[in-house]
Amino acid sequence: MSGSGSSMSSSSGRIADAITTLAQLAITEPGSEPLVLSHPRNLKHGSPLIWNLPYEVSLSQKYGDKSNIEEWKRSYAALDSLNHYFSGDLRACNQEIMRLLKKLIHLEGFLVQFAMESLNDKGFENEWREYSVEKTKEMVLNGLVRAAFQAPREQSRYDCPELTASNLEGSGLIDLYRAIIAHDDTGDRCLKTLFLFQHPAIDIEYPDDPSASDLEKATRYLRLVLRTFFIVETLLGILEEFNGFPPNDISLEQEEEREREGLGECLVCCTNDEGVMNRCAGCRLALYCSTICQSREWPDHKRICRLRKPTCFDPAILMPTPRKPPIFVGCPDPEPGFVRSPALWRQIYCLAREESFEAAYQLEYRPTETVWIHITNLQDRMSFCIARRRAMASGDPLAVSRMRCSLT
Repeated sequence: MSGSGSSMSSSSGRIADAITTLAQLAITEPGSEPLVLSHPRNLKHGSPLIWNLPYEVSLSQKYGDKSNIEEWKRSYAALDSLNHYFSGDLRACNQEIMRLLKKLIHLEGFLVQFAMESLNDKGFENEWREYSVEKTKEMVLNGLVRAAFQAPREQSRYDCPELTASNLEGSGLIDLYRAIIAHDDTGDRCLKTLFLFQHPAIDIEYPDDPSASDLEKATRYLRLVLRTFFIVETLLGILEEFNGFPPNDISLEQEEEREREGLGECLVCCTNDEGVMNRCAGCRLALYCSTICQSREWPDHKRICRLRKPTCFDPAILMPTPRKPPIFVGCPDPEPGFVRSPALWRQIYCLAREESFEAAYQLEYRPTETVWIHITNLQDRMSFCIARRRAMASGDPLAVSRMRCSLT
């Protein structure tokens, strides 16, 4: 199974082992200067094994048995900085946190649903344990590369001790899936609260200091959000590999352009057309592509828009309002005792979108990548919709079978 431009040969395992050995050799004794490796981001486009090397070395230096976090931070100060996001301005930092939280809680809902399907229905956990070492190394590397393309900040992997190849290739990967599923196992994609991955080393590195300034508290929280974002994208990337989804390859130029545009996108729909973007008249920070998006966002945005004081940070104010499970015309309530599966919730979620009005079914790769299936014959479509309604209300196997026959 290939992914993200990587096609690993039978010798890839030996190369990966050599990289791991080099990472272990790069661990420095306390008091000595860490070995600093350059990290050209374009390597992941054609040489993912080499691209991964500096991360493995740095994570060993930072969180290994002989780690020295303060020395690492001095050596990697440029990579560790978050000034690119908000330039030390608290209001801008608040706005960026709110923007990321809206994306992250939606992505986490998708991951929980996808992970429950893969682990419970498709046997991912058992297959992962039975895979060869070569296979797990390949899937982990490709998943990390996919995350680097999708996450808002690739360098946030430096804050992820969980994302070493050795941890992901073992039981650590399943533990991460289980942790986020335990947070909300409904599978309806509408998380009630955000989930931030916890790790003892992170608690020590970024302690919750009540005496810190609001800017320091906001910066710490932004770092925790960005690190969770990268972990979530990695977990999604590995599941995409498992399910055979094609990689989302983009050029380095496209990647850099997307990062620039991401800081100037609509807070609601993520449009980044400069010709139609307008700033909120209140805070002059939030961007919207239309009055419709601005009205839709106002119940959340008004909480931060009115924070004119530059000394206020409160994550509860920045948290998006939990969404209700989606519905669409013709979607019945579940019958008493029937619990909808994650796969069924995924269908309901997608069919509730405005663009799905004429669709009968969908195949979803990511939250933003969907293939719609249409039934053009009116009689067949009516038969399918009747069976779909029965399946959504009770999970009737006969109705599900009729749906499948209509789609084949």
